[in-house]
Amino acid sequence: MLAIIAISIISIGIRAYHITPTGDDIIYSYKLAPDFQTNIPIIGEIQGLSDAIESQVNQYFHTNGRFLIHIVLQLVAGLSPHTGFAIIAGGLIGFALILLVIFTISPRYRANAAYWLAGSIMYLYLFPSNSCIWLSISICCNYLIPITLVLSWLVLYRKWHDTPSAGHITLLSVLGFVTGFSHEAFALTLSGALFIRAVKHFKAFFTRQSIPVICLWIGTLLVVASPGNFARQAKEGGDIILKLFHFLQLLSSLRILYISVAIAIVSYFTDRRAWIEATSHYSLILYALLFAIMFGSVANTGIWSLTAIEFYSAILSMVYLNSLLKARSISSTWNTIFTAACVIILCVHQTEIIKAQMKQYDANTAMISSFISSPTGLVEWTPPTFNSVINPYVCGLSLTQWDAHSIALKYAGGSKQCLFVGPDDSKIINRDASMSRLRIPGTAALYKGTFYLWSLNASPAPVIITFQRFKRPLLDLFRPKDAPDTFTWKPNMCKFSGTGTDLFYIFPYPSQPIISADNVTE
Repeated sequence: MLAIIAISIISIGIRAYHITPTGDDIIYSYKLAPDFQTNIPIIGEIQGLSDAIESQVNQYFHTNGRFLIHIVLQLVAGLSPHTGFAIIAGGLIGFALILLVIFTISPRYRANAAYWLAGSIMYLYLFPSNSCIWLSISICCNYLIPITLVLSWLVLYRKWHDTPSAGHITLLSVLGFVTGFSHEAFALTLSGALFIRAVKHFKAFFTRQSIPVICLWIGTLLVVASPGNFARQAKEGGDIILKLFHFLQLLSSLRILYISVAIAIVSYFTDRRAWIEATSHYSLILYALLFAIMFGSVANTGIWSLTAIEFYSAILSMVYLNSLLKARSISSTWNTIFTAACVIILCVHQTEIIKAQMKQYDANTAMISSFISSPTGLVEWTPPTFNSVINPYVCGLSLTQWDAHSIALKYAGGSKQCLFVGPDDSKIINRDASMSRLRIPGTAALYKGTFYLWSLNASPAPVIITFQRFKRPLLDLFRPKDAPDTFTWKPNMCKFSGTGTDLFYIFPYPSQPIISADNVTE
């Protein structure tokens, strides 16, 4: 048990230390102005708590309602993005694992290492992006802190609900308020589940045990109804139908949800009475999961947005696994042997992942050093490669424009552009004779580099790019078979000199094979 907790803490802690901050992890190390989302204005670096509070006051009224969580985020990103973040990430993952087992497994069975192993595997492998979300300062603070808060509140609320003292009520109320004021995806879903329970037990609700619940609702109201949330929604807009389609596409990437369904089905047919008892006892979590699915269907920007679904699914997975194992007669000797073997494999695999992450970090550090010394901002970049068993769990360097902008801001004060170029990009930039093989069919004179699409036109005219059909299971039902996907993009100007005529680039672009690139005709 202790070995499993230690492996989880050490793995996440060491890997978190060897992460190169980019994108939001850099941007949140600065004080942010009220119109942050419009043109990314900053007001200097974070030097202490007062700077983080000032920044988040601006955010709360103009951009985002996660006031408390983002204060922590800005302090970590600004003051200690390596050591501090490693300690926080490792500590949170260990605490979250302990709370998960305490909340789902009765004291009699907690000594069974199989439950701790199951929880560790979910945290280390199965959350979105192969659990690499814990290795981003911004995503870790935005999702792992709320997970820990929710579990803490649930554990204590259940423990003290029947005979709470005044001190218990006070502590639960404060914790409930902070939990509600953390992240809307967790606060709103838990609040909704508690509201259903309050309606079902309406007469019993009006007791002092309801005070912590009301405090949680107040915190939820503050984060959901913040002026910044409404301002951001107004700027982003978005069609609800498109959000729903996007959600349905993201659903295929979830894993813990489907694992929980599978375990629940097996548990039901193994011991129906135990299944009914577990479902009744954890009905609050089932309600929260349903609310998380509804919330995710209309509020999603990426797979990380569905972390709340995976979180509640993880709780239910442990609950039904407990029912299943209690119903099956498994020799303690064989259970110990199997668990020990799995722990050894886990330790070996995590060790190799740590080594690979350290290698990736060294390559990232060398790349940033090259950028700092580059007069133009061009950086030759060849990412390290790892075998297929390790690669999905290594947090590499993202090459999006947002990340490139953040690197240029932090290491050059925004005085030069940051462009990561590979071998084929260099050939196009230098007009190498072999670049003709990189020409994309069509009228747009577009060339496919290692990381970018390059246009040699004298002006950045929009181009229509046709890709091979993307796999979109739901949308594919409503369009002809083998229909291609087309996008219209306007290239960005490459802001460096010494390469002859102007260059324009498009990035990022999908990895799907490109069929053609054509100029937009009137």
